[in-house]
Amino acid sequence: MFYLFPPAVLGFAAVILPVILRHQIFPYRDTLFPVLRSGVEKLSLLSVIGLFLAGLLAGIKSPFRPSVNGLLTMSLFPVIAIADMIFYPTSHNLWPLEFVVYLLLTIPGIIGAYTGRFLGGKIFKE
Repeated sequence: MFYLFPPAVLGFAAVILPVILRHQIFPYRDTLFPVLRSGVEKLSLLSVIGLFLAGLLAGIKSPFRPSVNGLLTMSLFPVIAIADMIFYPTSHNLWPLEFVVYLLLTIPGIIGAYTGRFLGGKIFKE
């Protein structure tokens, strides 16, 4: 069994690609990753659909459970937020709420991963 689509990378791309494509990157001063911050603060329906697709692709032939794949779609965001908090201590004043939002944003990835597992089972008949 092979594992083609790492969900953390796909989830990261799902959030930042709509911002890059719409040229809505804002020059934030107190962050290590202004593109990522723009993506999170300007989250769109396209990003949520991207998170679903990230879970779907990750769930097709994954050795992990679909719920784990869904959680992994947003796993880089808390890590990056912690790095931001280390370098800019006043940048994430509402970090517990931010982490709850990240947890809620795993729902499209989880649904996508279960859909991918179902479709992968139908396609590959293992």
